[in-house]
Amino acid sequence: MASVPNRQGRCTAPLAGGSLSCVPWTDAEPARSGPIDSDRLARQNAEALARLHATTPPAGIPSWRPRVGEDFGDSLADLLRSPWQTGPYGERARSALARRIDAIRRWTDAYHELSRRAAEHPWVPTHGEPHTANQLVTDQGIVFVDWESLARAPRERDLGTLVDSGYAELAAPDWEMTELFDLEWRLGEIAEYAVWFTQPHNGTVSDRAAFDDLITELKRSDWTRPTD
Repeated sequence: MASVPNRQGRCTAPLAGGSLSCVPWTDAEPARSGPIDSDRLARQNAEALARLHATTPPAGIPSWRPRVGEDFGDSLADLLRSPWQTGPYGERARSALARRIDAIRRWTDAYHELSRRAAEHPWVPTHGEPHTANQLVTDQGIVFVDWESLARAPRERDLGTLVDSGYAELAAPDWEMTELFDLEWRLGEIAEYAVWFTQPHNGTVSDRAAFDDLITELKRSDWTRPTD
C-alpha cells in the first residue's frame, strides 16, 4: 500500500521540519503482531514478496547499506566506560551491554564480512520490515504498509519473518544473506537502545518496552541455519 503521490509526483511533502505521507483509507485488519501463524498467511506473504522482488526498482529509491559501522563495538565500549545516570534504566542497560560487549564485537565483524559478500547477490526492491505488524489483511489478500524502509537490497532482507516462523521452504533464501539481515536487526536494535538509554528518561511504558527489547536481543542465541 504505497503513499499517494502529490501533484508534483512525490510521495512525501515537507511538514514542520520533517515529511508527511498519506495512504488510501482501506477496509482491512492487521495481520497480527508476532510470527506468521497459519499456512494461508505464510503463502500470502511468500507470493506478495515474490511479486515485489520481481518488479523493476523505481527510479531514485535508496540502496541498502549497513546500519552500524565497522567500529560499532569499539565505539560502544567507549560509551560504556562512564555511568549512564540518565534514568531508571540507564545503569541497567549499560551493565547489560557491558556484559555482552565481546559478543557485540563478534556480531559486528560477522555482519560486515557478510555485507561485503552482499555485492555478489542480486539486488531487488525490498520493503525492509514486512513483519506481521506491517501487514493488513484485505478481501484480496495481504498488503504491506509503512514503506519508509524501502530500498534495493538482496531479497533476504524481507524473508526473516517467513524463516523465523518456520516457513523457510516458501522463502527459499540464501542462508548467508539471511544471517546478514538477522545480524542487522540485532545490531540495529542494540544501537538504537544504547542511544535511548544514554538520554534522560523517566521509566515510562515505552522505556520499559525498549529495555525489554534490548535484553531480548542481547540474550537470544546466535542465528543458526534451520534444520531441514
